[in-house]
Amino acid sequence: MTEKADPAAPAAALPSVLADAGPRAVAALGSLRRVDPRLLMAGADSARLAPFDVEWLASGLPPARTTEHLTARVPDQFRTRPASILVYRLRETPVASGQVFHDSS
Repeated sequence: MTEKADPAAPAAALPSVLADAGPRAVAALGSLRRVDPRLLMAGADSARLAPFDVEWLASGLPPARTTEHLTARVPDQFRTRPASILVYRLRETPVASGQVFHDSS
């Protein structure tokens, strides 16, 4: 069983989390801004999200499918930081289900 990263991890732990996250996950998260410019994330946000994205990628889903899941139906206005929405989507959607949020437009 893979240990999940604590979303509230102290800033000092973030560089090691990022180093352990996997380059594909970091690259996939960094590319989200190409789909939605509002999803530009700081390194700390990428470090917090990368372990969850690693789990998705390890399940065999291609990076494009993860990107689709994270960028579909993003609210027009945020009440929280965009990274918080992404953490929720990565943690709360079961990877095995393959369920993604599809854009209905």
